Amino acid sequence: MNSLLTVAASIPALVLIFFVYKQDKKEKEPKSLLFKLVMFGFISIIPAIILEIIGGAVVGIFFDSDSVAYAFFECFFVIAVAEEGCKFLMLRLGSWKNRAFNFTFDGIVYAVCTSLGFALLENVMYVLSSGGFSLAVSRAFTAVMAHAVFGVLMGVYYGRARQYQSLGNIQKMRKNFFLAILIPGLLHGLYDFLLSVGNVVSILVFGVVLVVIYILMFVVVINASKHDAPAVPMYYVPARPVQAPPVQPYNMQPGMPAYQSQAQQMGAYGQQQVRSAPQPFYTTNQAYPKFAPASVQKINQAPSQVVVHNPLYGTYPGAINVTQAGMQASLEQARIQAAAAQAQMQANLNKNVADPAQMQANLNQNATAYPRMQTNMNQNQEG
Repeated sequence: MNSLLTVAASIPALVLIFFVYKQDKKEKEPKSLLFKLVMFGFISIIPAIILEIIGGAVVGIFFDSDSVAYAFFECFFVIAVAEEGCKFLMLRLGSWKNRAFNFTFDGIVYAVCTSLGFALLENVMYVLSSGGFSLAVSRAFTAVMAHAVFGVLMGVYYGRARQYQSLGNIQKMRKNFFLAILIPGLLHGLYDFLLSVGNVVSILVFGVVLVVIYILMFVVVINASKHDAPAVPMYYVPARPVQAPPVQPYNMQPGMPAYQSQAQQMGAYGQQQVRSAPQPFYTTNQAYPKFAPASVQKINQAPSQVVVHNPLYGTYPGAINVTQAGMQASLEQARIQAAAAQAQMQANLNKNVADPAQMQANLNQNATAYPRMQTNMNQNQEG
């Protein structure tokens, strides 16, 4: 009988965990991590009970245990703070430094697993102590669902805190940590207070609150899944930016800017560089799967320099780039060389009329000059 009650008390929490897990569209979380967080949720009930006993005794000093004031302070300042605070503590211990925590929706998945781990054990304890199957069913639609809602709200702010931490905004990270406890704590306190008062009005309000928070949970989960975004930069992140090794330019003329061929760029950076938006060269032993690249800004006044702006590491020199001004100057020089060669050919033709022997020598010279001119033009056009 006890085993059946345990299963009946466990099923609602497991179903809700599965629902939230399926909404994680971008990247599924490791099942071992989710199981660990459920276990951490189990553990969080121990300090929560201790804090509730101590807090209840303190409140009892100032208010009669049957008064509404006692119920208010116990529900909002003891039970809600103790349970949501302990769940948040175990949530952070179990997931904050985990490399799998790389999207904002991951925060919801982790918080729901921790919160429902707490609710699962609490539900089993209530059901086994009362010995009633009806209690297991009723709590499935009240307490367990409520803990799921609290977990979703906690996870929303927990995921945002991760995002701000990765951007170096510690102030907003701490603010979202606080909101991750405050918002579900207020809702938790209201839930317990309405049940504790127990009159007709409070029960009616309790029913309305239940319907609202259930709808809220599904709307928040579906919307957060739809707008899931990276919570950390997901390119290769170095301990500090490393500038790409220098490359010897080719086809340099005095006073002209240097530029590189595609093959030379491949050799310099180990990957193909797009000249209009080159990517920074990174070396690291800490890698994340994918993310938008750092923004790149060209400096036309210094053709051999590019400035890379990384939200984590600021601005620093990056890859070598070809500017439009440099290419235009190279093409202009090619035109000047072609005009000079053509003028020389015309002068040679004029001399041929007076001296047939010299004509043959000039023809040989022109045969050599023309391919050289054509080669120079082709090189500048390829550049």
